[in-house]
Amino acid sequence: MDAMEARLEQLGRRLEDARKDRMAAERQQEKWNREIVALESAALEDNKHMNSLNKLVENLEKSLDGYRSQYEEAESIATKNLNMFRTKQQELEEMEERARLSEQKLAKMKASKK
Repeated sequence: MDAMEARLEQLGRRLEDARKDRMAAERQQEKWNREIVALESAALEDNKHMNSLNKLVENLEKSLDGYRSQYEEAESIATKNLNMFRTKQQELEEMEERARLSEQKLAKMKASKK
C-alpha cells in the first residue's frame, strides 16, 4: 500500500510538474504570439510607409521630368534668341558701315560741287 501511495504521490508530482511546464509553454507561446502580432503590425506600417515613399519618389520624378523639359525648351529659346541677336548685330554693323560709306560719298559729292 505504501508503494502505491508513493507511486501515486510521484505521479501527482509529475502531473504538477507537467502542468507547470504546460503553463510556462503557454505563457511563452502567448508572448511569441504577441511578438508575431507586433511584427506583423510593424510590417504593415512599413509597407504603408514604403508605398507612400514610392508615390513621393514617382511624383518627384515626374516633377523632375517636367523641369527637365522646361529647361530644354528654355535652352532652345535662348539659343534661338542668341543666334537672332548675333544676326541682327551683324546686320546693324553692315548697315552702319554702309551708312558711313554713304556719308563719305555724300561729303565727297558736296565737296566736289563747291
